Amino acid sequence: MSIYKKENPNKELMRSYCLFIDLLGFSADMLQAELDKTYQQHFLSVYNAFYEATNNIRYNTEFYNNISSELYRAWECKLFSDNILLGSPLNQSIHEESLFGRIIEEIANCQLKLTLNGYFVRGGWSIGNLYIDEVMAYGASLVEAVGLEKKAKFPRIILSNEMLNIVNRHFDFYKMPHEAPQNSDLLISNDGEVFVNYLNRIIYIEEGLFYEKQDIITHKNLILQNLLKFEKANLPFEEREKILAKYKWVADYHNYFFKCINKQYDDPLDSDCFIDFNFGYKFSRLKNPI
Repeated sequence: MSIYKKENPNKELMRSYCLFIDLLGFSADMLQAELDKTYQQHFLSVYNAFYEATNNIRYNTEFYNNISSELYRAWECKLFSDNILLGSPLNQSIHEESLFGRIIEEIANCQLKLTLNGYFVRGGWSIGNLYIDEVMAYGASLVEAVGLEKKAKFPRIILSNEMLNIVNRHFDFYKMPHEAPQNSDLLISNDGEVFVNYLNRIIYIEEGLFYEKQDIITHKNLILQNLLKFEKANLPFEEREKILAKYKWVADYHNYFFKCINKQYDDPLDSDCFIDFNFGYKFSRLKNPI
């Protein structure tokens, strides 16, 4: 049963976080799988990637049932065609910043897992009225998230203006805003869009820096594979350049993030973690960029 239906039998719209996500290149891959007669393998690949990415956030999972429902509200998750819809009703019993911290961690984990399974994503994150069940999804927040997904352009999940207002309010809680967790959880690119820093989930800091080097190498190799694939693709010039721009952007994001880690922690990462290209995209933190 939908979390919206279980907690809301009168089907009232609920103020929620809403994400609308597009799997880049999915439609073309699916059609190619039909031609190659590999459609069952492709279906299972997508299904398993989606299941892994959402396993700890979907309502009525073992993970959810082991946590107090008074403190934790999971996500309603829908995958249809090349799109994913995520909705999570706000829990008013949790402090706004604490709830945001949990939510952005889950979103970043979801994006990272999809990406490492070969599915770069683009999306929008809004807040507002929403209702989702097995019959329909409805709400102004969904309309806004769909618009943000189209605006995102590159493999990133960008935030709505209201979400940015919430984040800026959280920064005001800190005497030194550059030390706020939001300053690591989010980045801003040179076109002014603020997005979820999903690579932040590869590293963890506990009396030192720890990271999964294989995940870094996998992320790097997936970018290079897509750059090579579309450099050779038999596509009209403008269409090919539009697609290549997405992977050039994520290549520069990859290098920016891990160069920042090296700068902060005395070069723990080897040279093979980096991509030997610079395509001119720039990034910074929201407060006191490094």
